[in-house]
Amino acid sequence: MSKLNFNYQKYQKSNKRNILYIPKHGEKTILKLLGQPKMLLSNWTLSNEIMFYKTISMNKKFADVQKFVPLFLGSPIKNKSLLLEYLPKHITLQDYLQKTGKCSKNILHSIAENLSTLHLESNLELQSNNLSYFKKFKISVPAFDHITPEYVAHNSDDLTTLIRILQNDRDYKKIPVLLKINNPSCIIHGDLKLDNILKPICPPFQRQTVFIDWELCGIGNPEYDLATLLTSFLLLWIYSKKIPQNFDVDFWLYRSNKKFVLIQKMIREIWFCYFEMLSIQKKLLLDKKLIMEYIGLLFVQYVYSNTLLGKKLGSTDFLSLLIAKPFISNPNSMLDFLNVN
Repeated sequence: MSKLNFNYQKYQKSNKRNILYIPKHGEKTILKLLGQPKMLLSNWTLSNEIMFYKTISMNKKFADVQKFVPLFLGSPIKNKSLLLEYLPKHITLQDYLQKTGKCSKNILHSIAENLSTLHLESNLELQSNNLSYFKKFKISVPAFDHITPEYVAHNSDDLTTLIRILQNDRDYKKIPVLLKINNPSCIIHGDLKLDNILKPICPPFQRQTVFIDWELCGIGNPEYDLATLLTSFLLLWIYSKKIPQNFDVDFWLYRSNKKFVLIQKMIREIWFCYFEMLSIQKKLLLDKKLIMEYIGLLFVQYVYSNTLLGKKLGSTDFLSLLIAKPFISNPNSMLDFLNVN
């Protein structure tokens, strides 16, 4: 570790800026990247991320993308480390929304502008990575058939309900079909959650918002990025309120909740901002129904991944399933509800 620390200190001193060493998967030391904890999931994601940062930072053709991507400073240990620019006085959008409960139109417009810039790029040799999150999910769904009574007893009595929903519900049977959809057409972030977006705490800053954690980037469907972002907004709402234990209550009874109205407004705003950006460019067409189906799939994957981790299912997990159902079964009704047709 002394050698690694030496490399880190040397880089920090020579560049006269705050930069951080990112250990490869398996090493015990976890340092911070851009102000938040960072642990790379596997070696291939690290290689993928290094290639992305290196290509973007060193190619003038990607000048517009560089505006919202941290600066690549080097890889002292080839393909096993990553040095990136550290941005002081920035906060994740997740933390910002939880603390303030509001999001300005300027921030949403900045996110939309970043996304449209990224999605209109196609000259980067990335792997087709449109559904990275769901590879394990797709393989593991049949495992529900083999969950033992002992497993159920040690995790949650409600797990049988989740199994029944995933095995027998005709709407959720559409998921394997949706998983096959992969029409690579542009560069996508692949994991655009609220905690992967940074905003400055106070002005002035050149960059209004910055996207971090690019290890799941690839070539894929632009609808996927937008769906991930909107899902993250909805999950923020779920965790910001107390959920009744009665899982049979219709989800739409919650729509009068003030926090949900706020999240709904943000979703509509980011939607309109994004499509406004694209309409200016007139180069990219999106399938709005597919975006809604992706949202439903993301909710189901979220609940399922929690189950795989052995977490006891709670009211928020089942509410997520209730929310996911109309997204998958009738995406057009969701578009009507958000008034985004």
